[in-house]
Amino acid sequence: MTIHLHTSRADGLLNQIVDSLGDFDRRFQRRHELRILSCYLDKNLRGIRALIDHVSEVVRLTDVELMFEMLEIYRGRLPNDAERDLRRLERRCRRREVTFRWIPVRVGMLMHAKSYSVVQRVQGRVGDGVVWISSGNATTRGLGASRARVNVELSSKSTSRRDVADFLDIWGQLRENEIDIAQAFAQDDIYAFAYALLASGVFLHDWRDALRSQLGVRYTLTDVGRRSAPGNNELALLGLDLDRATATRNPFSAQLDFPPARRLPGAFARGYTIDTLLGRWCPCSIWNVVEQTIGQDEAFRQFYDALLSATTPQAMDRLVERESKIEDALVARGLVVPDEERLQRWRGKISWLRKDETRLTRMFLRFEPFELPYDYQAREEIRRLYDSVLESLSFRRRQSVVASKVWATQESRELAALELREDEQAVLETLLQGPIGDEDESETAE
Repeated sequence: MTIHLHTSRADGLLNQIVDSLGDFDRRFQRRHELRILSCYLDKNLRGIRALIDHVSEVVRLTDVELMFEMLEIYRGRLPNDAERDLRRLERRCRRREVTFRWIPVRVGMLMHAKSYSVVQRVQGRVGDGVVWISSGNATTRGLGASRARVNVELSSKSTSRRDVADFLDIWGQLRENEIDIAQAFAQDDIYAFAYALLASGVFLHDWRDALRSQLGVRYTLTDVGRRSAPGNNELALLGLDLDRATATRNPFSAQLDFPPARRLPGAFARGYTIDTLLGRWCPCSIWNVVEQTIGQDEAFRQFYDALLSATTPQAMDRLVERESKIEDALVARGLVVPDEERLQRWRGKISWLRKDETRLTRMFLRFEPFELPYDYQAREEIRRLYDSVLESLSFRRRQSVVASKVWATQESRELAALELREDEQAVLETLLQGPIGDEDESETAE
């Protein structure tokens, strides 16, 4: 058995899996099956697509089986979305003459295991094989297939036929817990339903002045800097926004005209979100429409195009050179803590941010959606959060779109009831296409 550490500076799990197949005998003649066991999956299954693509380049891949935790398929999406992504991948594999099967399982507690295996079949028997037991989920970050951030993961690899056989036995045991993805949960499994409902939406965090803060260079002030910061006009003239321990300077202030953030109308908060202990909860079927609509906003498109122009490699070279002189002066005066990698980290952050249109759209909205922060084992937190949803609904003096949909899921135990109809989506798009303004999105009066 071999132990591997996967980081942004070392080979990711995906590359290691692919490299481990190079010694297979007759790898382009014999049949090979890829088995993926994961708790979490990417939206659009990007990580799994990348893994299948890379494995197909080094062996004759004929079969793929994906086993995943049923509850977590609802994280940030609804059953229809998940099944659509799976069927899309099935069609993609079929075009390559690869059979793709997916196996949702519910074992009782959260099925948290992650492992990967490629097995060669010789006249039905197991030939060469490798199995990876890993902390990494079958996501782009877990597999190290992301061009942006990747996770730090630890994996063990074995090519022992005994270990491969044991893994296949365990796979068979887990498969006995397969459940239909189209079915939500049994009527008597109230807790599992509550978890899936909360996980299928997002919670909205209000970002104030997020665009400027994300584009800025942040300095840590020294003791001298902290004492001299209040009322220091010279620091203010350098464009430094000061707080108690840090100072932030935005190098783009002279180049980018920041658009006024779109304030979601109070009617959106009242009709399409529910107040909870964690903030406003919104079904992902609704929030997806919000992001798509605002992403097409003319003011945002103009800002995004200007940002791309201001952050080309050549432009960043000039900015880093200019900022390094300002940084040197601040360090020389003992105002900020020296950090040789500060500007390179800032440059890397900007490079990542300019590619992430979705995140910039969210900042433009002044809202950052986050997924349910609790896992399945956090029963007390889940129950309290779910109770807060029901309590908010009970206080409503009139019905709303989101309230009617949550009550419908309560009756049917089917999360597909949260989907927007075409006429409902059209009404929401009309609401969101109003002019940019400062109406308080947190207005909740009924």
